[in-house]
Amino acid sequence: MGKVKFLLILGFVWFAALGTEAKDKVEEISFNYELTRDECPIPRDNNFVIFKVYSYGKKSLLTTEAGKRNAIHGILFKGLGATDRQGRVPAMMGTTPYDAHKEYFDRFFGSKDFLQFIQETNKGFQEQVKISGKEYKVGIMVKVNINSLRKHLEADGVLTNVFDMMLQ
Repeated sequence: MGKVKFLLILGFVWFAALGTEAKDKVEEISFNYELTRDECPIPRDNNFVIFKVYSYGKKSLLTTEAGKRNAIHGILFKGLGATDRQGRVPAMMGTTPYDAHKEYFDRFFGSKDFLQFIQETNKGFQEQVKISGKEYKVGIMVKVNINSLRKHLEADGVLTNVFDMMLQ
Protein backbone atom coordinates (compact mmCIF):
# COMPACT_ATOMS: atom_id res chain seq x y z
CA MET A 1 0.00 0.00 0.00
CA GLY A 2 2.92 2.35 0.74
CA LYS A 3 4.29 1.87 -2.79
CA VAL A 4 0.90 2.73 -4.32
CA LYS A 5 0.70 5.98 -2.34
CA PHE A 6 4.28 6.83 -3.28
CA LEU A 7 3.58 6.18 -6.98
CA LEU A 8 0.37 8.25 -6.85
CA ILE A 9 2.18 11.17 -5.21
CA LEU A 10 5.07 10.87 -7.66
CA GLY A 11 2.61 10.80 -10.60
CA PHE A 12 0.76 13.85 -9.26
CA VAL A 13 4.01 15.82 -8.87
CA TRP A 14 5.09 14.81 -12.37
CA PHE A 15 1.78 15.97 -13.95
CA ALA A 16 1.88 19.21 -11.98
CA ALA A 17 5.41 19.89 -13.23
CA LEU A 18 4.34 19.25 -16.84
CA GLY A 19 1.39 21.63 -16.48
CA THR A 20 3.61 24.40 -15.11
CA GLU A 21 6.16 23.92 -17.90
CA ALA A 22 3.48 24.09 -20.60
CA LYS A 23 1.98 27.23 -19.06
CA ASP A 24 5.37 29.00 -19.06
CA LYS A 25 5.94 28.43 -22.77
CA VAL A 26 5.12 31.47 -24.91
CA GLU A 27 3.12 30.61 -28.00
CA GLU A 28 5.16 31.35 -31.09
CA ILE A 29 3.12 33.16 -33.73
CA SER A 30 3.77 31.79 -37.19
CA PHE A 31 3.12 33.83 -40.31
CA ASN A 32 2.44 31.28 -43.04
CA TYR A 33 0.23 32.94 -45.64
CA GLU A 34 -0.16 34.47 -49.09
CA LEU A 35 -1.99 37.61 -50.21
CA THR A 36 -3.94 38.22 -53.41
CA ARG A 37 -6.23 40.87 -54.85
CA ASP A 38 -7.63 38.70 -57.64
CA GLU A 39 -11.43 38.99 -57.80
CA CYS A 40 -11.47 41.58 -54.98
CA PRO A 41 -13.50 44.78 -55.27
CA ILE A 42 -11.74 48.13 -55.53
CA PRO A 43 -12.37 50.20 -52.38
CA ARG A 44 -14.12 53.53 -52.85
CA ASP A 45 -11.90 55.17 -50.24
CA ASN A 46 -8.12 55.48 -50.73
CA ASN A 47 -7.61 54.97 -46.97
CA PHE A 48 -8.47 51.30 -47.39
CA VAL A 49 -7.22 48.31 -49.33
CA ILE A 50 -9.28 45.14 -49.89
CA PHE A 51 -7.61 41.80 -50.53
CA LYS A 52 -7.78 38.09 -49.76
CA VAL A 53 -5.42 36.39 -47.32
CA TYR A 54 -4.81 32.65 -47.45
CA SER A 55 -3.42 31.21 -44.21
CA TYR A 56 -1.79 27.79 -44.01
CA GLY A 57 -1.65 25.46 -41.03
CA LYS A 58 -3.51 22.90 -38.95
CA LYS A 59 -7.27 23.31 -39.05
CA SER A 60 -7.56 23.92 -35.32
CA LEU A 61 -5.16 26.87 -35.57
CA LEU A 62 -6.77 28.60 -38.54
CA THR A 63 -9.22 31.13 -37.20
CA THR A 64 -10.51 34.36 -38.65
CA GLU A 65 -8.28 36.19 -36.18
CA ALA A 66 -5.19 34.35 -37.49
CA GLY A 67 -6.15 35.38 -41.03
CA LYS A 68 -6.53 39.01 -39.96
CA ARG A 69 -3.17 38.87 -38.16
CA ASN A 70 -1.53 37.47 -41.31
CA ALA A 71 -3.18 40.17 -43.44
CA ILE A 72 -1.78 42.99 -41.27
CA HIS A 73 1.64 41.30 -41.22
CA GLY A 74 1.49 41.12 -45.02
CA ILE A 75 0.63 44.81 -45.39
CA LEU A 76 3.50 45.70 -43.06
CA PHE A 77 6.24 43.41 -44.41
CA LYS A 78 5.28 42.04 -47.85
CA GLY A 79 2.95 44.50 -49.56
CA LEU A 80 0.50 43.66 -52.35
CA GLY A 81 1.34 43.12 -55.98
CA ALA A 82 -0.33 45.07 -58.77
CA THR A 83 -3.29 43.70 -60.68
CA ASP A 84 -4.70 44.75 -64.04
CA ARG A 85 -7.18 46.98 -62.13
CA GLN A 86 -5.11 48.18 -59.15
CA GLY A 87 -1.60 49.43 -58.50
CA ARG A 88 0.98 47.87 -56.22
CA VAL A 89 0.84 48.52 -52.46
CA PRO A 90 4.42 48.49 -51.15
CA ALA A 91 5.27 46.99 -47.76
CA MET A 92 4.59 49.67 -45.15
CA MET A 93 7.80 48.85 -43.28
CA GLY A 94 9.83 48.93 -46.51
CA THR A 95 12.83 46.66 -46.14
CA THR A 96 12.86 46.89 -42.33
CA PRO A 97 12.55 43.31 -41.02
CA TYR A 98 10.21 42.17 -38.25
CA ASP A 99 13.19 41.52 -35.97
CA ALA A 100 14.24 45.20 -36.07
CA HIS A 101 11.20 45.97 -33.86
CA LYS A 102 10.52 42.42 -32.63
CA GLU A 103 9.45 43.41 -29.11
CA TYR A 104 7.01 46.01 -30.44
CA PHE A 105 5.45 43.73 -33.05
CA ASP A 106 5.26 40.75 -30.67
CA ARG A 107 3.25 42.99 -28.32
CA PHE A 108 1.23 44.50 -31.22
CA PHE A 109 0.13 41.10 -32.50
CA GLY A 110 -0.03 39.41 -29.07
CA SER A 111 -2.30 42.08 -27.54
CA LYS A 112 -4.46 42.07 -30.69
CA ASP A 113 -3.97 45.81 -31.30
CA PHE A 114 -3.94 45.03 -35.02
CA LEU A 115 -7.67 44.20 -34.96
CA GLN A 116 -8.62 47.90 -34.86
CA PHE A 117 -7.26 48.39 -38.40
CA ILE A 118 -8.95 45.48 -40.17
CA GLN A 119 -12.37 44.04 -40.83
CA GLU A 120 -13.59 40.96 -42.60
CA THR A 121 -15.60 41.77 -45.72
CA ASN A 122 -17.06 38.31 -46.27
CA LYS A 123 -18.26 37.76 -42.69
CA GLY A 124 -18.64 34.11 -41.84
CA PHE A 125 -17.48 32.84 -45.23
CA GLN A 126 -14.11 31.15 -45.26
CA GLU A 127 -12.69 29.37 -48.25
CA GLN A 128 -11.19 26.12 -46.89
CA VAL A 129 -9.02 23.73 -48.89
CA LYS A 130 -7.42 20.61 -47.43
CA ILE A 131 -3.88 20.48 -48.80
CA SER A 132 -2.65 17.33 -47.10
CA GLY A 133 -3.60 15.08 -44.19
CA LYS A 134 -3.05 17.77 -41.56
CA GLU A 135 -2.57 21.01 -43.49
CA TYR A 136 -5.29 23.40 -44.57
CA LYS A 137 -5.45 26.58 -46.64
CA VAL A 138 -8.08 29.01 -45.38
CA GLY A 139 -8.93 32.24 -47.21
CA ILE A 140 -10.83 35.29 -46.02
CA MET A 141 -11.39 38.65 -47.68
CA VAL A 142 -10.36 41.64 -45.56
CA LYS A 143 -10.42 45.43 -45.63
CA VAL A 144 -7.46 47.21 -44.01
CA ASN A 145 -7.36 50.89 -43.07
CA ILE A 146 -3.79 51.53 -44.19
CA ASN A 147 -3.78 55.24 -43.32
CA SER A 148 -4.84 54.64 -39.71
CA LEU A 149 -2.33 51.81 -39.40
CA ARG A 150 0.46 54.04 -40.75
CA LYS A 151 -0.45 56.88 -38.35
CA HIS A 152 -0.50 54.44 -35.41
CA LEU A 153 2.98 53.13 -36.26
CA GLU A 154 4.30 56.66 -36.72
CA ALA A 155 2.86 57.74 -33.35
CA ASP A 156 4.54 54.73 -31.71
CA GLY A 157 7.87 55.65 -33.34
CA VAL A 158 8.16 52.43 -35.35
CA LEU A 159 7.61 54.06 -38.72
CA THR A 160 9.09 57.39 -39.81
CA ASN A 161 6.77 59.93 -41.37
CA VAL A 162 7.91 60.54 -44.96
CA PHE A 163 7.18 64.27 -44.73
CA ASP A 164 9.20 64.59 -41.52
CA MET A 165 12.14 62.91 -43.26
CA MET A 166 11.96 65.46 -46.12
CA LEU A 167 12.06 68.40 -43.71
CA GLN A 168 15.29 67.25 -42.07
